[in-house]
Amino acid sequence: MMDKSHTVGTFQVGDYVVFAFLFVVSSGIGIFFTIKERKKASSKEFLVGGRQMSCGPVALSLTASFMSAVTVIGAPSDVYRYGASYVIFGVAYTFVVFLTCASSLTVV
Repeated sequence: MMDKSHTVGTFQVGDYVVFAFLFVVSSGIGIFFTIKERKKASSKEFLVGGRQMSCGPVALSLTASFMSAVTVIGAPSDVYRYGASYVIFGVAYTFVVFLTCASSLTVV
């Protein structure tokens, strides 16, 4: 008998449906806000969001830009393999992002 615990799986029909759905939703969000925010005149105003964003979205944006895809994919496997002590990194990372965001908003 073959041990199937170490074989690499392939995409099934359901996997393709979920992948396509996520792609369409992500693209739709981008297209929606592109059309909605078309009237913004300058790129500087676009990049800072009109200085109307609160700390939460800025912190989430910092988190998304600092964390790579390797971190997002690899962190769950590290927790599974080495235990929940890896979660301390996530907790500390959250506090650092919020503190960085709060300090950058007060300086500007």
